[in-house]
Amino acid sequence: MTNTPFMPAKPKIPSGKEIYDGIMREIEPDLVYENLGNLAKAHENEIPEAKKERMKRYSRAFKEYKKQYKAFMETLHREVQAYKKQAVKFLESQSGQKETVEMNNLESLILGS
Repeated sequence: MTNTPFMPAKPKIPSGKEIYDGIMREIEPDLVYENLGNLAKAHENEIPEAKKERMKRYSRAFKEYKKQYKAFMETLHREVQAYKKQAVKFLESQSGQKETVEMNNLESLILGS
């Protein structure tokens, strides 16, 4: 039984917004894309001490985001490389099968004459 290569499914590559929101939603929901334009209004009556604490929280959130983004991109890169490797393997097998058929046809022509 041969292990025939198969054309792999393309990895899903999300948009920048999808990546950002997907990561940030778990860290600090205030900072997802749709909320960014409303932060000033949502916190307009905030006392200075609360604002200072919120800014610290946001700073920690962005530091954590950077770590998780880096890990996400490394994983995505590995998935894309694996896809590329499998796709090349598949295409090489298809090319090899075509060459085998052509060689068999040529052999038949030569031997059949």
